[in-house]
Amino acid sequence: MFSFLAITILVSATVSPIFVNWLYDPWRKYAGYQKRNIMHSKDLCVLACIYRPDNVTSIINFLQALCPTLESPVSVCALHLIKISGRATSLFISHQKQKRSLSARSISENVILSFSNFWRNNCEIESVNVFTSISPTKFMHQDICTLALDELASFIVLPFHLKWLVDGSIESQDSIFRTLNCCVLERAPCSVGILIDHGNQVNSISRESSREQSLLVALIFFGGEDDREALVLAKHMSQHRNISLTIIHFVLSTGEIKSDWEKMQDSDRLRNMKPDFKEHREVTYIEETVSDGLETSNKIRSILHKYDFFIVGRRKDVETIQTAGLDYMNEYPELGAIGNLLASMETTERYSVLVVQQQISL
Repeated sequence: MFSFLAITILVSATVSPIFVNWLYDPWRKYAGYQKRNIMHSKDLCVLACIYRPDNVTSIINFLQALCPTLESPVSVCALHLIKISGRATSLFISHQKQKRSLSARSISENVILSFSNFWRNNCEIESVNVFTSISPTKFMHQDICTLALDELASFIVLPFHLKWLVDGSIESQDSIFRTLNCCVLERAPCSVGILIDHGNQVNSISRESSREQSLLVALIFFGGEDDREALVLAKHMSQHRNISLTIIHFVLSTGEIKSDWEKMQDSDRLRNMKPDFKEHREVTYIEETVSDGLETSNKIRSILHKYDFFIVGRRKDVETIQTAGLDYMNEYPELGAIGNLLASMETTERYSVLVVQQQISL
C-alpha cells in the first residue's frame, strides 16, 4: 500500500503540471481579441516605458510630435521600470494613488517631474499617469503587458537597448532590456514601437517653435500590416505645424509581386493620405523603384543625412524582393530588416528610428 501511494503521488506530481499547462495559458489574457492599435483607435493611449534616465528626453520629445488635438486626443501612461534582485514578487506603484510613497517616489522623482512638466506644457494631452514597477527582470514584460491591458493602451513605446555617442560609436548596451523588448513584441496586447536614438535624442519641438526648428520625418513604406500601422502614426505626426513628413514608397522596377488583398489595402491607405499632400505643404510623397535589397540599402544610406526621424514597419517574416538579402546579416531581428539596417549602419549621421509592429491578432 505504501509503495502504491508513493508511486501515485510521484505520477500525480509529474503529470499535473503538464496537464495544467496544457489547459491554461497565462499569456492568453493578452491575446488580441479586440482591435487595439493606432489604425482602429479614435483616442490614442500611449504606454511609454522608461528603462534609464536618458530615455526620458527622447520619449517626451516623441510624444510631443504626436500632435494631440480635440479630434484625435492622446493620453499617456509612463512606466518607469527598475531592476531588483532578491525579491520574489514585483512592486507596482501608481503615483496618482500613492502620492506619499517615499522610496519609489524618490527613485522615480525625475521621471515624475519630467512628465508633470510635459503635461503642464501640453494642454492638448488628455491625461498623463506615471507608474513605477520594481521587479526582477524576468517579470518586467508582464508588468508592461498588464498595464497596457488595464489602461486600454493602443501603442507601447519601448527604448532600444543600445546607446550611441555623437560620433556614431556605441556607448553602452544592455542585453536584459533587449530580451525584455523581444518578450513584449511577442506578447503585447496592442501595437508596439521600438524607439532608437542613433545619437540624436529626437529633436524637441513644440507648437510655439519656429519653422526653423522643424523636424524632418521620413516614412519608409514597402507595404503590409506593420507599414500601414506606421503610416497611420505618421499621419498623426504630420498634423504638427513644425513637422515635415516625407513618405518614401519603395516599389519594384519590374512591378509589384504581392497578394491582391495586400496591394488593395496598401493603395487604400496611401490614397487616404493624398488629401494631406494637398492640404499640407509639409507632406510629400516620393516613389523609389528598386530591384533588390542591395539597391534598397544603398538608397536608404544615401538619404540618412536628409532626415531627423525615420518611421519603419517591423515586417517580421515578410519576404519581398525589395528587401531580399537584408535578413542574412540581421543583427537585431526584433527590428526587422529595415530597422536593423538603420540601427546597424556605421555612420556619423545623427537620426532616430521608430520601428512599428501592429497588434498581433488571433
